[in-house]
Amino acid sequence: HNSDQSDSSPHDSDQPDPDHDTPTASTAWSFGGLIQTLASKSESVIENYRRDLEEFGSGLRIETSVIREAASRAVKDLPASLDVGASVAQESLETVGQAIDDIGSSVWKSTAQIISHGRDSLLSPDSDSDSYDSSNNRLR
Repeated sequence: HNSDQSDSSPHDSDQPDPDHDTPTASTAWSFGGLIQTLASKSESVIENYRRDLEEFGSGLRIETSVIREAASRAVKDLPASLDVGASVAQESLETVGQAIDDIGSSVWKSTAQIISHGRDSLLSPDSDSDSYDSSNNRLR
């Protein structure tokens, strides 16, 4: 029996083993299938990216259109807004100018009154203050 087993071993090694051929064939097929699967998945991923980019571009065009329309409306309304703003500013400046004129007038009137009162006090003969000569000596 032992001799038969030893005889069968060399005989088996001379003959191609169908179990060894199958993994090689399936490995080659698996590698080809893997390449096909990767190519298919890559196409799918690329298609998803393309679709996402198209949606993004479409959304961007819509947003740009909305912004352009809003800017156009704002520019059309701008001259009227500027006119109203300029009118309000002019009225405010006129009010400020009038207030400055009033203050200036009041200051000038007050200054004139002070000067007049001082002059009258200096020229008045019944002044309570003593008179001084140019050398600051008291005249009596």
